[in-house]
Amino acid sequence: MDVTNGQYLKSWLLFFLVGTVGGTVFGMMVGGALGALLGMAGAPLLAVPPVVASVEFPLCIFVSFLAFRWSVRTYIVGPALGNVGHQTSA
Repeated sequence: MDVTNGQYLKSWLLFFLVGTVGGTVFGMMVGGALGALLGMAGAPLLAVPPVVASVEFPLCIFVSFLAFRWSVRTYIVGPALGNVGHQTSA
């Protein structure tokens, strides 16, 4: 079965939404916890944002990758292989 432009659009849109919302929520949780730990450890206030950002960025990229992999597997690879409704381990 050929993959249509509509399926690509659906895959991209869901990847964008899940990656953005998931990355934001995950980043807020990690950033809040890490900021609190640094604050309790006595780190200067100006040192907290760069440390939190340098930890959050790679973690949010990982969340984005997981959302991309899920989206492509579900809406592109599955229909292209004819495995609609069957989850395959990647």
